[in-house]
Amino acid sequence: MKKFGLKGKLLTIGLATVVVPLVVVCVLISLEDQKAAHATNAMVVNEAHLKQRELLPALLDTVEISADLLEIDADKVMGVAAAAVKEHGGIQFNANDKLVEWQAVNQYNGQARKVSLPQVSFGDGSAIDMVKNPETPVPVVDKVGEITGDIGTIFQRMNDAGDMLRIATNITENGERAVGTFIPAVNPDGHPNPVIKEVLAGRNFQGRALAVGQWYVTIYQPLMDAQGKVQGLLCVATPERVATEPILKDLAKMKIGKTGQVFILNTQGDSAGKYVLSPSRARDGESIKDARDAEGRAFVADMLQKASSLEPGQVEQFDVSWNEGDGDGEQDMVITYAYYAPWDWLIGLQIEAREYQEEVAKIENIFARIAKVLMVTVVLAIVVAVVVFSLLTRSITRPLHSAVNSLAHGAEETRSAADQVASASQNLAEGSSEQAASLEETSSSMEEMTSMVARNAEIAQRTNQHAKEAREAAATGSRSMGQLRECADAVSVSAEEMEEAMQGIQQSSDSISKIIKTIDEIAFQTNILALNAAVEAARAGQAGAGFAVVADEVRSLAQRAAQAARETAAMIEDSVERSERGVKVNQEVGANLRKVLEKASEVENGLQSINSTVGEVNTAMDELESSVREQQEGIDQINTAISQINQVTQSGAATAEETAGASEQMSAQSSNLLQIVSDLRAIVSGGDKKDAMPGSASAKTGGGNKASYTRKDNADPQYYPIAHDTAAHLQNGNHHERQNAFSLPGDHR
Repeated sequence: MKKFGLKGKLLTIGLATVVVPLVVVCVLISLEDQKAAHATNAMVVNEAHLKQRELLPALLDTVEISADLLEIDADKVMGVAAAAVKEHGGIQFNANDKLVEWQAVNQYNGQARKVSLPQVSFGDGSAIDMVKNPETPVPVVDKVGEITGDIGTIFQRMNDAGDMLRIATNITENGERAVGTFIPAVNPDGHPNPVIKEVLAGRNFQGRALAVGQWYVTIYQPLMDAQGKVQGLLCVATPERVATEPILKDLAKMKIGKTGQVFILNTQGDSAGKYVLSPSRARDGESIKDARDAEGRAFVADMLQKASSLEPGQVEQFDVSWNEGDGDGEQDMVITYAYYAPWDWLIGLQIEAREYQEEVAKIENIFARIAKVLMVTVVLAIVVAVVVFSLLTRSITRPLHSAVNSLAHGAEETRSAADQVASASQNLAEGSSEQAASLEETSSSMEEMTSMVARNAEIAQRTNQHAKEAREAAATGSRSMGQLRECADAVSVSAEEMEEAMQGIQQSSDSISKIIKTIDEIAFQTNILALNAAVEAARAGQAGAGFAVVADEVRSLAQRAAQAARETAAMIEDSVERSERGVKVNQEVGANLRKVLEKASEVENGLQSINSTVGEVNTAMDELESSVREQQEGIDQINTAISQINQVTQSGAATAEETAGASEQMSAQSSNLLQIVSDLRAIVSGGDKKDAMPGSASAKTGGGNKASYTRKDNADPQYYPIAHDTAAHLQNGNHHERQNAFSLPGDHR
């Protein structure tokens, strides 16, 4: 960063302020998108599972409602049967001594045995014979079939165990009435038959029951003798397939999503594992008890085994990969099921996993598109930032470059003027030394003139010649002082230009400060917006938790941008302070120039006095030639004039020395100014200070044109003590101290 110019630094800081937050935000949003995608996947899967779990109880309610409606219909049919019995005067089991021989067949295992039972009769005198021909009328049961179309059956108790023999029915098997079959009190599995158990207790049995190899929706009503003992049963029944067909049709039409379907299995007896309702009904009645999933697990058998242990309304769910045999190969499915005990139905829902996986894929595509849009936005933002900050830094650094070049040019001119002033001061000092020597010679001549009056004319002529030389020297000094004044004026103009350049720098720094303030305000507004977003995310609850984290990160980045803006503003304020110091130094240079002008005026006045004195000497010489008598008076006047010339000479030497000192100070200020310009150029353009400093060699030496002051060997130091002391002071190194007195704070060169 040290070798970067102001343009490079501003561009780097600006781009870092924009690019780094954007990249960080992009990374954070990408991470949050990944988290959100995973969370959404899990949510979609859970939602699909939950939807099935919520839908299955509704199916159970539908089946239960259908069962209730069937029971109501069965009650009506039982009413028809009871009315038919009443119409025949009621059933009598022991009123007839006639015995009927029966070949009783167990309806479960087909075992047969002979049994003789009293003939059952009605109160109107009619009796129930062993009638197998469907065309032969049978009381009561045919009436039920004729009115309702349902099954009617009369049972007679075979023994004390409670086995019930079917003695009259309109159920046909192999073209004959299915009489002679009986319901055992104990099923082949050793458990009490639920129908017999209920009716022997004097209660009606209503529900699903097996009759002659088929399942029926039934009502069994006990028939009792006068002593209240159960002697038989009156039964009405509807084939289960006929009774449940409407509800099965409705369930088969039901679609859950795109692939969800309802299926029903029986769980007990020979029907265990058989479809009561298969998807699309293509496999109704087919057994899938031995079906296995992709891992070889008999998942249907597991369902059947677990179904009987489920509580009413309890729902189970599992995932399975299974080939249903429809030619589509193995499909991943979610199966949800429950058990409806009254009808021995395992009611299930199956949905292919690809259905909710398609939704997951859609969501993932949405997140992918968001990520692409975000990346494009970031790239565009970076490009815009590069263009904007390039234009901004160019608008700042160009005026600064121009100001630095103008300031460097002014400093070079100031140093050149200082060299000229030093040279003029050297010439003036040499002239003063020569004049002092001439005065010494004039003094000797006056002593000789006192003792040698005869040589008055020659001495007067020589004195006149010296006076002319003095006049020429005075004219030369006057011209030098004029040049000095012109140089001082040029230096003053350069100082004013330098002050204007410093003011331009200060104005540019103010503009930069305004821009930094604008950046700080933008960061503040971003912080406020991020805070508002965090509040809204908090109101949104769990759904806005991810956005709250992003809003918090954006607010942190806005605070960091504001901090960077404040640090940049501090640097600009430091530059403004340095500019103000440069203005103060320039003002001090102007003050020193005014002092030089004052001294130049004094020297000019002295030279004018020299001219006047030389005129008086000429007058005295003329009077000496015209009147020897006035020689002594003329000698006194000459001595007086010599004394005045000596004073003026000493004053001119002192003035020359002061002018030399001022020129040295001016040269030192020029070197300092050049060093400041080099520092400013290094800040604006970058690189090392020694590479940016114009005229570094001459600046280090203070211009390289120090004034040297010499005197003739025969000149007495007492005639120019000020010049002698000042030269010694400069040789002792006080020039370095004077130069350092004008160094700015923080300059360690």
